[in-house]
Amino acid sequence: MFDLGYLDYDRLGRIDAKRQTINVTATVGADRPGLHLPYNLRVIGVRHEDDEDAPVYRDDVDADHEYHLYATNLSAEAIAPRELAALYSNRWSVETVIQECKEVFGLEVIPVHQEAAVMCFLLAALLMLLLSRCLLRRVRAVLIPAAPDSVEEASLFGSRLLVE
Repeated sequence: MFDLGYLDYDRLGRIDAKRQTINVTATVGADRPGLHLPYNLRVIGVRHEDDEDAPVYRDDVDADHEYHLYATNLSAEAIAPRELAALYSNRWSVETVIQECKEVFGLEVIPVHQEAAVMCFLLAALLMLLLSRCLLRRVRAVLIPAAPDSVEEASLFGSRLLVE
C-alpha cells in the first residue's frame, strides 16, 4: 500500500468505503545503525465511531478527520486496531485529568509523604474535579442552552441526579 512515500488513493478509498481499519507496519532507521535502531513502527487508522452515518464532506462540523491515526510499537498479534484506539483514548483521558488536577487544584507537588495520606489527597482532588465538572456542566446548560442533540446534554454520570 505504501512504497517510498507513494499512497495508493484508490486503495484508501476502498478501505474507507468498506469502513475498514488502516494497519501498516514499517521499519524505521533500517539503513542507519544506532542504539535503538532499527525498530518496527505500526501505524493504525481507525474510523471515528461517531461519524458512521455522517456525509463525506461537511463544512458545518469542526472535526480533524474521520480516521484517527495511532503509532505504536505493539505488534498486530498483541493488540487489535480498535483495542489500540480504546487504549489510547483511555490514556488520553487519564492524562487530561492529571493535567487538570495540576492546573486547577495546584497538584504540581503533593505536600504529604505517607502513602495513605497521598491516596487521601488524590481521592479528594479527584472528587473536587468531578464536582467542579458537574457544576460547570450545569452552569453552561443554564447560561448557554445547547442544541437538543448536543453531546453536552448527555452525561455518563447522570449530572441531574448529582445536582438535584
